[in-house]
Amino acid sequence: EMRGGEEGKGTAWMMFELESRDYTHLLALKDPEATKLPADAKEPSPETMERFGAWKAGRTGQPLVDAAMTELARTGYLSNRGRLICASYLCLDLSVPYWMGAFYFESMCVDHDASINW
Repeated sequence: EMRGGEEGKGTAWMMFELESRDYTHLLALKDPEATKLPADAKEPSPETMERFGAWKAGRTGQPLVDAAMTELARTGYLSNRGRLICASYLCLDLSVPYWMGAFYFESMCVDHDASINW
C-alpha cells in the first residue's frame, strides 16, 4: 500500500513510471506496426536534413537540447526526460518528422525500447 504525504511521493512516481512503461509495451504488442516507419513517410528535404544534423550533433543553439544530445552521443544514454525534451524540440521547433528522431534514438540509446521510444 502506498503511503500518503511527502514520504509517499517517490513511491507514487515510481508506480506511475512502471504503469506507463507497461502500458506502452501493451500497445506495441497490440499493434506492432506502430513502431515502424509510417506508410506516408516522405524523403526529407535538404533543409530538414540540415536541421536534423544539427540536432544530432548538439548544435541547435538551445543549451539544454545540445547538452542532452552531446551526452547521448558520448555515452549512449539519455534520461527519459531528456528524450522527451529533445524529441519535442526536434518535432515542434525544428519541424523534423518524429520518425527520424525515433530511428536516431534507436540507433544510439543503449537501453532503447521501441515500445517506449516510438
